[in-house]
Amino acid sequence: MKKRYLLFFLCCVLSISFLDAQVLFVNAAATGANNGSSWANAYKSLSVALKTAQTNPSVTEIWVAKGTYSPASTNNRDSSFYINRNNLKLYGGFAGSETSPGQRNTAVNSTILDGRNIAYHTMIIELDTLSANPPAIDNTTLVDGFTFINGNANKGGVTGNFHPQYAGGALFISCSGSSQNITPAIQNCTFKNNYAFQGGGAIAYYGISTASNTFKIFNCIFQENRASYAGGGLSIMQLDAAYYEVPGVYNVALSHCSFNENIVDNASQSQGAVGGGVDALGDGQLRITNTVFANNTINKAGTQAVYKGSAISLRTGNSKPAPVLTLVNSLVYYSGSENFPVLYNAAGTAHTINSTLFNAQGAVLYMNANTSNTIENSIFWTGAANTDVMTAGSGSPSVTFTNSTYTAAYPPSINVTAQNASNSDPLFNNPAAGNFTLQPASPAINAGNNTLYNNSTYGNADLAGYNRIANSIIDMGAYEANSIALPVAFGALSALIRNRVLQVTWTTETETDNDHFEIEASADGRHFKKIATIASRAPGGNSSNALDYEYRIDAAEAMSVLGLMGVSFLCLLFLPGKRRWAWTLTVLAAGLIFYSCTKKETAAVDTSGTKLYIRIAQVNKDGAKEYSKVVLVSNE
Repeated sequence: MKKRYLLFFLCCVLSISFLDAQVLFVNAAATGANNGSSWANAYKSLSVALKTAQTNPSVTEIWVAKGTYSPASTNNRDSSFYINRNNLKLYGGFAGSETSPGQRNTAVNSTILDGRNIAYHTMIIELDTLSANPPAIDNTTLVDGFTFINGNANKGGVTGNFHPQYAGGALFISCSGSSQNITPAIQNCTFKNNYAFQGGGAIAYYGISTASNTFKIFNCIFQENRASYAGGGLSIMQLDAAYYEVPGVYNVALSHCSFNENIVDNASQSQGAVGGGVDALGDGQLRITNTVFANNTINKAGTQAVYKGSAISLRTGNSKPAPVLTLVNSLVYYSGSENFPVLYNAAGTAHTINSTLFNAQGAVLYMNANTSNTIENSIFWTGAANTDVMTAGSGSPSVTFTNSTYTAAYPPSINVTAQNASNSDPLFNNPAAGNFTLQPASPAINAGNNTLYNNSTYGNADLAGYNRIANSIIDMGAYEANSIALPVAFGALSALIRNRVLQVTWTTETETDNDHFEIEASADGRHFKKIATIASRAPGGNSSNALDYEYRIDAAEAMSVLGLMGVSFLCLLFLPGKRRWAWTLTVLAAGLIFYSCTKKETAAVDTSGTKLYIRIAQVNKDGAKEYSKVVLVSNE
């Protein structure tokens, strides 16, 4: 009897974390009490809801109904939607009657954040400037389902210490001069017609990433944004390289996004424009997967001989290390009448995997200094006859092609190494119309190397959502020929232990004949055990819209489903900080190792670490399975 009471008490204590959570509702058309307690009594102002959440940590979500919201009703240009705390999810796209974010239809219920060409920054996310040691912000701070328009960072001044009025017209993200992590997540958003006098017409990221934290942008559209020096869509800046003297590096991941017709018009700098889509400055990691850059443009200074990176630019400053770019399953092209090299590598390292880069009029890559460029399973092609596919402004940059196709014309100053490479026309279907899938006779089909592509890291879908490897051998470029659509196209996936609860969240872009998902856990990333089954939310198992999923494990469920591993969650109640985390993962790992032993697995299991891995198995109605990538559980 005592054991039963003890178990009941422990489950009640752990359940408190769920009871504390609070949702605020916002609807510009609401007519009720205007206190945010329900859809009927929703706040009419998003700014008021954010101010309430800023001082009330129990508020963890804000749901915003369709409509147009502006930072202020006055002409105060420094007024912005403001977030300076962790664990706050801001959801748009509601009709105004839903009971969960998964019921939203963001395509129908447009939730617009309008800077009205008045606000320097329509939204600011930054560390708490009033704290000497501000707490970190990670992916538990989320902005999801909004359209940002008419941000206007058009001035050369600075508001406060780290609010430059020339960067981040729609969204400005800042570490506020502190070497502390700030890595929110932005997903399912559209950025259109925003402007910055210098960098980041849509988003400027003046942030720092610590440990394994990553600033994530997922399933977002950047359309017709403009800057006058760098990063028409997105500007990423390492503050130490930009002479702000704030040490730290960035880690940024773009996934399933599109950058269309963004522009850098060179109005503010004489050196020429860079990075019509994305500009990365200084020491950091930039990973771009399953993303399209289409016809972004730049202007050049009168004395400048060439353009510099109409889609992506990599630069450095203040004698600091340069960016490292990893470009996977992506399409980067320009099909207009100017010679716009789509990628500019001034001093960084570029690693291209299964991507297609094309310039209808000339080079796809422009390099300075002694840069390093590794091209694997990819296509570098120009549509202009007798034109170099690569150019170099200075130094002796190196380019290594492995299992790739490229136009065999480039200056002698570029050091080219080729292995299993081809110079044959890849035979795109219709590049003038933006169709870079491969014709049946393309020499790029079945010409890649499977070992160069990591399914666990990059997923098993090509840019179109088809199986990444068809006919047993991977193709070159972003698109797989002769492939079939995957039943589920996975989007973002994350797992963390927070507030004594293991939380697993994932997004599907599309679902076809999907029955359910199985969440699997592992201590070593190889031997997985099913810990939960989640039914598909798609009607009839079919959906063409993005759907969000979340699963949490409390104490009772952990002990009944995970057995020995469930004990670890109870330990979370009593052990402090680092000891609690280490003990949790140790016991979780022990439970999974025990499970592996009972299944008589012969592979060795590493017991020296305290890591936990999660993956999602998608199960069709006919029982067939496809797996997501594997992620490492993080601790908040």
